[in-house]
Amino acid sequence: MAKLNRSKNLFTSQLLISRKFKVDVGTNVASLVFLGIAGVIINVLIVRFYGAQALGVYNEVYAIYIIVSQFAAFSVHLSVQKYLSEKPKKNVANQITTSSLLLVLVFSTVIAFIIYFSKNLWGLWFHNGDVSRGIGLTAFGLIGFALNKTLLAVLNGHRAMKAFAFFQSLRYFLILSFLTTAIFFKWPAWILPGSLSFAEATTFIILFSYTIRYFKITFKLHGWLKKHLIFGYHALAGNVLVDVNTRVDVIILGFFTTTTAVGIYSFAAAIAEGFYQLLMVLKNNVNPILSRMVAQKNKPDLKKFIHRGIRLTYQFFTLLALLAIILYPIGLKLLVGNQNLTQSWLVFTFLLAGLTLSAGYQPFQSLLVQVGFPKYYSLLVTIIFLTNVIFNLILVPSLGIYGSAIATSISFIISAVTLKLLTWKALRIKI
Repeated sequence: MAKLNRSKNLFTSQLLISRKFKVDVGTNVASLVFLGIAGVIINVLIVRFYGAQALGVYNEVYAIYIIVSQFAAFSVHLSVQKYLSEKPKKNVANQITTSSLLLVLVFSTVIAFIIYFSKNLWGLWFHNGDVSRGIGLTAFGLIGFALNKTLLAVLNGHRAMKAFAFFQSLRYFLILSFLTTAIFFKWPAWILPGSLSFAEATTFIILFSYTIRYFKITFKLHGWLKKHLIFGYHALAGNVLVDVNTRVDVIILGFFTTTTAVGIYSFAAAIAEGFYQLLMVLKNNVNPILSRMVAQKNKPDLKKFIHRGIRLTYQFFTLLALLAIILYPIGLKLLVGNQNLTQSWLVFTFLLAGLTLSAGYQPFQSLLVQVGFPKYYSLLVTIIFLTNVIFNLILVPSLGIYGSAIATSISFIISAVTLKLLTWKALRIKI
């Protein structure tokens, strides 16, 4: 009878996890659909009302903003996500959250001042003064970004994925609101990056007001500042390089080509990124489950979970990518009209091809850090980053935007192969 009860409890627990996982994924997929649509609308509006050059400036500023923001957050959000996923006692959870916010506030403030006073250097790199002005507008938005990233990790750690999805969407809604206001009042193009700071500041006010229900501020931190600092230090290189890797194409293109070329490439890349984010929503929902399985030393179920996730992801993403590539020219004509962006179709095709070949492994890119191997995770993304940089430097001078798309696709494929090798080395699990 005891054995029967244990089996029944195990079955019930797995059923509940499965149902919650499906609901969480469904909610976040809906959120990511909105983000993808919002991303496309942002690019379409900028192209229609300001032109491809303005879109290039916006994306160059955004590339720098995203890269630097990871230093501002110092990967503390990964530490928060891991430790809260292990379901600590309430008082410990309070210490984890409070210490993380204090640490991030200090780091992000320092980084914000550094970026603001070095803004002119970025204008020289991209050969455009509007980039300098745009970075000046976004510098102090880094503080809000870092705090929001930490608070979102709190929601993720508590598996409050519906709220997580809402606040992810809110940021893009606010960016769109700023942009439409700028268009209505005919503000100059260099003001558009200010939408990032506006979105982060507004999101922080609302997000903090909501998230405070999950913790109480305490100053009895019991060494958690040090724990976050050490964890963040080990994970920082990997986490920074993950985002650098998504923007290295724009950085290198901006140096070797024109701002208009960057705008054309960025349009296709923004739509491809929407498909990439569909895979990332799976990652956000998978991460807490991976941590819990490892904490429970449930290696057989962990292996089954990963294998099934890889198989299903490949199945749905391959069909989705093929459909997107076929329909892209039609959508382009409908969305941007007479704007000359026909070159972006081949860029989009190259990017989506590489993403499709690696799709099954993308949701598990944080596997190594979630199961307690942040150094291996850093090694993984370092290899991906170096691959992307090297191939971009080789291909961009001769092939321009197409070379960058091919280089980025190669880095996607390398990411899958490297994850397989390092997972075997760390966990002795073949994926």
